[in-house]
Amino acid sequence: MFQADPTSSKKVLADLHAEVNKNKLLQEELDKVSANLQAEGNKNKLLQEELDKVSANLQAERNKNELLQEELDKVAANLQAEGNKNKLLQEELDKVSANLQAEGNKNKLLQEELDKVAANLQAERNKNKLLQEELDKVSANLQAERNKNKLLQEELDKVSANLQAEGNKNKLLQEELDKVSANLQAEGNKNKLLQEELDKVSANLQAERNKNKLRQEELDKVSANLQAEGNKNKLLQEELDKVKAAHLAHTLQLVNPPPATRQNHSLK
Repeated sequence: MFQADPTSSKKVLADLHAEVNKNKLLQEELDKVSANLQAEGNKNKLLQEELDKVSANLQAERNKNELLQEELDKVAANLQAEGNKNKLLQEELDKVSANLQAEGNKNKLLQEELDKVAANLQAERNKNKLLQEELDKVSANLQAERNKNKLLQEELDKVSANLQAEGNKNKLLQEELDKVSANLQAEGNKNKLLQEELDKVSANLQAERNKNKLRQEELDKVSANLQAEGNKNKLLQEELDKVKAAHLAHTLQLVNPPPATRQNHSLK
C-alpha cells in the first residue's frame, strides 16, 4: 500500500493554500474591477444622457441658425431691392437735374431776350420823349387844344413811368392819342407811327407774360414732383432704417445671446 510523503503533502497543502489565497486576491481584484466597470457604466450612462441633451441643444441651435439665415437672406434681398429702387430714384433725380439745367439755360436766353426788350423799351421811351417834344410844339401852335394836350401830357408821363408794369394803361394812352389824332390832323401820321410802336411793345410784353406764365407753371410742376420724390425718399429711408435696426438686433442677439443660451453653451 502506497504511503504519502509527509513533506510532499505539506508542500501540496502549502501550494493549495497559496493558490486559494491567490484566487481570493484575484477574486477581490475582479470584484474591484467589476465595481469600477459598474461605476464607469453609470458614468457613461450619465455622460450619454448629457451628450443626448447637448445633441438636442445643438440641433435646436442649428434650426435656430437656419431660421436666422433665412431671415438674413430676406433682409439681404430687401436691401438689394431698396438699392435698386434708390438707383432708379437717383436716375430720376439726374433727369430732373438735367431738366433744371436746361430750364436754367432757357431762362438765361429769356433774360437776354428781356434785356433786348428793355433796350427796345428804352428806345421807345426816347422816341416818346421826342414825340412829347413834338406834341409840346403842336400844343404851342394850337391854343384851342392846349387843355387837351395838357391831359395827354399827363397821361403820357404816367404811361412812360409805368410802362413795364402797367400795360393796361396803354389802352388809356391809345384812347388819348386817338383823341389827339382826331384833333391834330397834321400830326396824325406821327401819332399813327407812335401807336403802331406801342402796339408792338404791348404785344411783345403780353407774349413775354404768357411765356413767363407757362414757364412758371412748368417750374411749379417740377417743384411739386421734387416734393413728391422727397416725401417718397423720406418714406424709403424710414423703411430702410427699420430694416437696418431689425438686422442689427438679430446680429446683436447672435453675438450676445440670452442667459439661457449662454448656459447651454456652457454645458457644451
